[in-house]
Amino acid sequence: ELKIYGDAPGSSFFLIREVQRKMRDKDFAGALHSANRAINRTPSLPAAHFIRAEVNLSLGDLTGAEEDIAHINNLLND
Repeated sequence: ELKIYGDAPGSSFFLIREVQRKMRDKDFAGALHSANRAINRTPSLPAAHFIRAEVNLSLGDLTGAEEDIAHINNLLND
């Protein structure tokens, strides 16, 4: 069960924890959906892109994972 600490369902931090739970449950499609929601909500949050890269790796989407890592590098270098 997810606990809310200073954020609400739908916030990026909550969604990231939701991705982690779905990954543990091997719900990779659900994890990707939640990761995309987190990124759409807060595109400049590197953690959201990092977790989506992890999901993409689990799905065998190396290109998607590489794109997320490149986006993180751009965020950190701007």
